[in-house]
Amino acid sequence: MIGLVPFRINRPRLGQVSGLVSGMTSNLAKQIVQEAEPVVRRIVHDERNRLVEALSGGLPFGAIAAVGYVGTSYLVPDGAGIAKAVGYSASAAALGVGAWLTFRKLTEKPAEPEAAAASPSGPPPEIVQQAAKTLVQEAEPRIRQIVDEERARAATALQAGLPFAGAAAAAFLATMLLVGSGEKTLKAVGYSATALLLGAGAWIALEKEKEAAA
Repeated sequence: MIGLVPFRINRPRLGQVSGLVSGMTSNLAKQIVQEAEPVVRRIVHDERNRLVEALSGGLPFGAIAAVGYVGTSYLVPDGAGIAKAVGYSASAAALGVGAWLTFRKLTEKPAEPEAAAASPSGPPPEIVQQAAKTLVQEAEPRIRQIVDEERARAATALQAGLPFAGAAAAAFLATMLLVGSGEKTLKAVGYSATALLLGAGAWIALEKEKEAAA
């Protein structure tokens, strides 16, 4: 008789299974983050453009409102009550239109992508939990990098408008301190120049932001 040689199947130990699952979830998380990064960047890009366009649309009306208010205050005689009322009303209307345009643009809802169909079955809860933790760990540095890049772009855009802000501050102080209260025309010109310089600085900063987003 031929003797039967006993054999035994080597089953993976618990630690080996855990390491295998950890490696699989780590690779899966890296792949998911790499696939999701362009989508996140596109969303941030679209939202930034929407904010810039909203502010750009309302900015001219804000400048018109400021100049109208200054002109009404200093160039219209105090006795002309109707003219004063018309000037202030026009300024308020221009400011309201600018605010409305900005608010409408900001509250527009972008088209939502189609939701993916849910799978009827999935991996065990332990694997899902491990994959979720690994995904968060992989995604955090990428998200922080995107935030840092956006902060750098915003800082560059603001720096482009700083010279105009400085000129506006100088014009405001010069008008307030050097122009006498009786010289209403010069007062109106000085404060109007202040408002226009501020508007120009904001406009250039927004245009710089658009260029950075392109």
